[in-house]
Amino acid sequence: MKAIESDLQNSRTISTHSRQRHTPRRINVGITVLVVLALLLAFAMQKGWSLTDVRTSLEGLSDTAYATAFAILPLLGVPVSWFLIAAGAKYSIQDGLLMTAACMCLHNLVAYTVANSWLRGSVTQLLAKRGKQLPKIPEKHQTWFMVVFATVPGLPYSIKLYSMALTNMPFRKYFWLGWPAYVASSIIFIGFGDAAADMNGPLALLFGLCLVLGFVFTFWLKEKQGL
Repeated sequence: MKAIESDLQNSRTISTHSRQRHTPRRINVGITVLVVLALLLAFAMQKGWSLTDVRTSLEGLSDTAYATAFAILPLLGVPVSWFLIAAGAKYSIQDGLLMTAACMCLHNLVAYTVANSWLRGSVTQLLAKRGKQLPKIPEKHQTWFMVVFATVPGLPYSIKLYSMALTNMPFRKYFWLGWPAYVASSIIFIGFGDAAADMNGPLALLFGLCLVLGFVFTFWLKEKQGL
């Protein structure tokens, strides 16, 4: 019984450890990029841009430019929801889902590669200075944890990608469970964008309600599990 409680406690501490990993004392290349993006976004908003303007701009990009932005920017911390809603508005649900599946496939491959190269060493050193280490997920909990972690809304997409790749999750589970889960969870955002573009009020309201319920479920799950 004590062993089970210990395993569950280890899994519950992953969220706390992942938050701690993203407040390092020294600024590495990844954080520098995020700071620059945040400053650019703040400047744009000060000039009168809103998040709606950003999504509208994404929809107005050419297919090549949009695909390139979708493939790169979410890895740097730009909210993936912008691209998902824009995909639904720019294309059909089916085509938007195909575009999303292709880009998220690339995201998972790149994030796992980066996390297990220079990023792992940097994060390990930073945690060691605080007397901590990278979290480990008990093997028997890895399957359900990967699916739930990828599907349930809450943490930003980029943090999910890198933080899970920094655990002891093997690539076969990280990719073949995570990639389909991320794509499946994106359907609501894509459907919302498609419904909004078609001026289908009831359908947009339905997808919007699903998004709200998803976040409510996340809050309930965190409270229940003490995360």
